[in-house]
Amino acid sequence: MNQYQTTADNSFTFEGMVIPNDGRNRHYQTMLQGVSEGVAEILPYIAPVTTTAQQIAAIRDAVSSHIEDTAQTAGTFGFDSVLSAVSYVGGNTTDVNVIYGTALFLYREACWDSARTLLVAWQSGGAEPTVSEVIAQLPLWSSYSP
Repeated sequence: MNQYQTTADNSFTFEGMVIPNDGRNRHYQTMLQGVSEGVAEILPYIAPVTTTAQQIAAIRDAVSSHIEDTAQTAGTFGFDSVLSAVSYVGGNTTDVNVIYGTALFLYREACWDSARTLLVAWQSGGAEPTVSEVIAQLPLWSSYSP
């Protein structure tokens, strides 16, 4: 029996081929004909299970992107990256790049501390946080911006 797997976008796959959910498509018509003749079946979509490692990686990537986006928009001109910004730490304290670099250094630390706290709470039996929940609970840049 031919088995057609429903995908997340409501199309189908069969032997590695994607079949759009479109009545004009000949493969879609063949699929429906096979189902009506009892020689094919359509399997429901099954969402992939995200592993703990994948969830942690997604959170890590999102927090990192958030910090990078903040660094690129900080101050009048922004920075190439957060690493570029924090490279100014320890310089002349009246230099605007040093002022913003130091603020971004402290902001980066606070963001990672917040994310780690949420992950530890989850791994200690708490609820698994979503990426958007972690980002929403990060400190506000406005609390650090000079």
